[in-house]
Parts: sequence; C-alpha cells; structure tokens
Amino acid sequence: MAIRWRGSRWLAVAELVLVVAVVVADTHRLVPFSKTPFYFVLGWVSLRVREVGWRGVGFTLPRGWPRALVLGAGAGIVLEIVSAFMVEPTLARLLRQSPDLSDFRPLVGSTTLLLVVLSANLVLPPSARSSCIGAT
Repeated sequence: MAIRWRGSRWLAVAELVLVVAVVVADTHRLVPFSKTPFYFVLGWVSLRVREVGWRGVGFTLPRGWPRALVLGAGAGIVLEIVSAFMVEPTLARLLRQSPDLSDFRPLVGSTTLLLVVLSANLVLPPSARSSCIGAT
C-alpha cells in the first residue's frame, strides 16, 4: 500500500521536527543570517510534496495591485520624508547628538556590498539585518 503523503500526519510531524531543528540550530548560532531561507525551502518542499502551488495557499496578486503598489510607494516616500526632515533632526536636538552611522562605513564605495545589504533588507527580519554589514 502506497503512503499518501499529501494528507499524512507523519509528514506534518516531520515538518514540525524540521522547524524545531531550525530553531534549535539558530539558538546555538548555527544559522548564519536568518531562519527565513530555511523556512522558505521547507514551505516550498511541503507544497511540492502536497502537490499544491503557491496560489493554493493564497500567494496571488490582488485585483487592485497597481493601485496598492502606487499607494505603498507613496506612503513609503512620505514616511521617509517625515523621518529625514522631522523625526531625525528633532531627536538629534533632544538627545544632543547625531546618529551614529559608523556601521555603514563599509558600504562607502562598495556597490557590491551595498546591493547585498539592500537585498538582505528585503528578505531578512530586522534582527538579522544588523549582522549583514559586519558579516560580509
């Protein structure tokens, strides 16, 4: 009798064990940057085994995606302007010191490192981003 993996409880248990293994590896500092790539691969393999595509779990473009993209970009630009011209100067005055940007010194003149860090910002959680500059 062939095992039906799509609805198998053993598959779910195996996936849970793998997730726990990634968490344990991360607590022992064996995960270099982030658990996210490992979870992505685990999710992708799980979907393939179950013969379900990304659309089957809701990863589709919404109907009004162009409008959402424009609104999101506009909101991001507004937030950046408010941060750069209002929040940061106010904090610098209140705290009587400028922000310490020395962690970004390795990016000066290195387009490759800049692209690596920007890419990491797109996919990694904030806790892992701070180690990207020093790790490369």
